[in-house]
Amino acid sequence: MRIAICEIGRRMYDKSLVAATDGNISVRTDGNVLITPSGVCKGDLTPDMILKVGLNGELRGGNGLPSSEMKLHLRVYTSAPQFKAVIHAHPPYATAFAVAGATFSPLSYPTSYAVLGEIPLARYAVASTDELASSIEPFVTAGKQAILMENHGAVTCGESVRDAYYLMERLEAHAKIDYLAKHLGGARELTEEEKKRFLKLDAHNDTPVSHHRLTADY
Repeated sequence: MRIAICEIGRRMYDKSLVAATDGNISVRTDGNVLITPSGVCKGDLTPDMILKVGLNGELRGGNGLPSSEMKLHLRVYTSAPQFKAVIHAHPPYATAFAVAGATFSPLSYPTSYAVLGEIPLARYAVASTDELASSIEPFVTAGKQAILMENHGAVTCGESVRDAYYLMERLEAHAKIDYLAKHLGGARELTEEEKKRFLKLDAHNDTPVSHHRLTADY
């Protein structure tokens, strides 16, 4: 699991989803949480750097300080136990929307919507605080897996660290497409009939679309 966290950290850094020492990754195990350390570039992570903490924040293994956003991660696990991994990053296009106090057209790009669903914008709160953790709590409790944080960045939650990463990658791709479409005159929203059909049927075999499907390739 520590190796997987390091691999995801390198992917995040290589794809510019984080810069310098930004961002944090965690995975919930039985009664514990593995989390990235504070002040380390995600592209430079090694397995021995990953720390173990309890759900109360107690350090249970490793050297150094856990991520400064540990409260955010722990709040997800205590309020939405179905999630086993959390990633916080500052992907440029998605963060630009968050900084502007905006979010994306939810159904202008339906293949992305099938996985991400509607993308909420959590109210602004100071980084590393209980208030920041509280700002996303209603959304993760409602099962949202991708959330923008006003004037800050984005957080994604999944059943594994790879699932959470793929959601972050899709979130940024969706944001970039939406941004570029706005500069081409605006995204074309689907008609009500198109929306109903897409939400009801799978593009290949007429089975129901799931917002949590990560393996679809339509």
